Amino acid sequence: MFTKILVGYDGTPHSDAALGVALDLARKYKAQLHAAAVARLPDFAATVGEVQAAIDQAEEQYGEALGRAEKRARQARVRLQTHLLKGHEAKAILDFVGREGCDLIVIGARPLSTVQRYLLGGLSEALARYCGCPVLVVKGPAKLRA
Repeated sequence: MFTKILVGYDGTPHSDAALGVALDLARKYKAQLHAAAVARLPDFAATVGEVQAAIDQAEEQYGEALGRAEKRARQARVRLQTHLLKGHEAKAILDFVGREGCDLIVIGARPLSTVQRYLLGGLSEALARYCGCPVLVVKGPAKLRA
């Protein structure tokens, strides 16, 4: 049913839960698994250096997290490709899914306050609304350990 799965992974407990589910699904369906983190770039950067600093910080932070995801995938005997995307989270993920032909997105639910949800909207909500493939939102702590 699924041949190419993308899991949003940033090293948080919510993304750990999503990774566990994605590893389980990839193993069951013998699907390709991709993990992606998104480096959020400044909306109004004053200099190119400011943008590069944001990328450098994200590479350090998410590089470690994606390394942990790779280790977990090896333990689960699932091949995992990792990616550091750049830009607005929803747009970067939607562009990746379209470019790579993913047929499922697995993402952890991030708890947002009512005000945050109103002002920002949720990533999972944006993906579910605009993506052409199914989006699986994993809530709560990781119960499935792959």
